[in-house]
Amino acid sequence: MNNVYLYRYEVDDEELTSAMVEGVSFKKELLETEDNYRLTVSTKGSSLKAARMMSTVNDNLYQLSVKPFKLVYDGTSEYYLTKLYPLFSELERSLKELLFIVCYASKMKDKQINILVKDIDDTSFGELLYTLKYDVAFNNSIRDYVNSKYRTKEELVEYISHENENVPWLKRIGLGTSVISLKSKYLIDLRNDIMHHHEMTYDEYAEAKVWLIRAKQELDYACYAFTQQSRENREAIANSLSTVIAQMVQTQEIVRNALNSPGLKAFLETTRNLSEYISSLFTDTDELSGKED
Repeated sequence: MNNVYLYRYEVDDEELTSAMVEGVSFKKELLETEDNYRLTVSTKGSSLKAARMMSTVNDNLYQLSVKPFKLVYDGTSEYYLTKLYPLFSELERSLKELLFIVCYASKMKDKQINILVKDIDDTSFGELLYTLKYDVAFNNSIRDYVNSKYRTKEELVEYISHENENVPWLKRIGLGTSVISLKSKYLIDLRNDIMHHHEMTYDEYAEAKVWLIRAKQELDYACYAFTQQSRENREAIANSLSTVIAQMVQTQEIVRNALNSPGLKAFLETTRNLSEYISSLFTDTDELSGKED
C-alpha cells in the first residue's frame, strides 16, 4: 500500500522518520523542478491494519513543521472506499427492493407497475431518498412562496400553517426514525465520497461502515414488516408510493423542459455571443497597441 505526496523545500530524513510508525517506510526524491520533492510512503500488504498505520503516518506528516504536504496518490483512502463500496451497493439495492415489493402489492395494472418500477430504477439514490423523506408538493409550494418576494416571519408561519403536508413516505412505512431517514444527507454525501474517491480517515471509514450496516438491517426488517401488514394497509402504502414517485417524475420533467426550452437556449446563445464579442474587443485593443509600438 502506497501514499504519494508532493512538497516544496528540504525536509531532513530525521523529521520524516519521526512521522513514520513501525512497518511503514518512505522514499524521498528530488524532482527536476528546483526544491520540489516527491515522498512515497509504503507498507507491505493491503489490509485494515496496514491502512490504519498509513492513516496514522498521514496525520503525522500533516503535523510536521514544514507544510504543506500534498497527497497526490491516496492508497489508504482507496482501500477504505473499496471496502465501503459493496456495503453501499447492498444498501441501495435493499432500498429499491423494498420499493419494488411495495409496488407489486398495489392494485395497479401490470403496465402501470412496470412504469413505476422503471422510474424508481432510473432515479439516483439521493433524489430517491429525498423524495421518500419529504412531501415534494409541500416543499415546492413553500419554495415558490418564499422565492416570489421577500416575506416576514409572520407571513411565512401563517402560510406554512395553512399548507397541507402529507405524511412522508418513509414515516408511513415505519422508517421515519431510521438511519436512512435521519442520516439521509450523510448517506448521500458518503455515496459521493465513495464514487469520487475522496480522502478518508480511518475514523470516517469506521463510522461509515457502522451506519451502512445499520441502515441495511433496518431496510431488511422494513421489507419483512411490510409483508406482515394487512392487505388494506399494504395497498394504501403502495398507492402513496405511486403518488410520491409520480410527483418526482413530474418535477424532473418540468426541469428537463425548462433546460431544453427555446427561450433558455436563446438566452445562453446570446450570452455566449456577447462573451465572444467582449473578448474580441480586448483582442482588437491589444493588436492596436502592438501596431502603435
